[in-house]
Amino acid sequence: MEKQNLPAGNYTAIVVGARVEHYPSGSYIVQLLLSVTQGELKYSKCCKNMFYQDTPEQLALARSHFARIGGRLGDRSTVDKDVQTLIGNVLPVTVYYTDHGKQRVAVKGRIGMDDPQEYRKEGKYNV
Repeated sequence: MEKQNLPAGNYTAIVVGARVEHYPSGSYIVQLLLSVTQGELKYSKCCKNMFYQDTPEQLALARSHFARIGGRLGDRSTVDKDVQTLIGNVLPVTVYYTDHGKQRVAVKGRIGMDDPQEYRKEGKYNV
C-alpha cells in the first residue's frame, strides 16, 4: 500500500504507539503514533513529534505537554517509561501542513481513554 498523508482537518484520534528518540546532546523527541477513531478516515494514522532540549525549562514544557495529553512526566530519567502512559488517550487534534508540505499535528487537549488495540488496524492513510 502506498503511504499517503492524512488530509488537513480536525480529527478525534487515539495514541496507539509512543517512543522516545534520544540524542547525544541530551535532547530527545517524543513520537506519538495517532489513529483516527471515527468517520470515513477511521484507522488512518498520523504522528505527533515533540522535541525537547535537556534544560529545566524544556522539562517543564514537556511536563505541561504530557499533562495536556493525559499523562505525567516525572523527570528526564523516566521519559521512556512515562511516554508509554500516553497510549490509549483519546485526543482532539488538528492536522495541517507547512508551506514546505511538512505535516504537523496540534493536540487540543484530552477527551478520555479507549483501548488502543482496536485502532491499530490499517487505515486509508498511514505513516
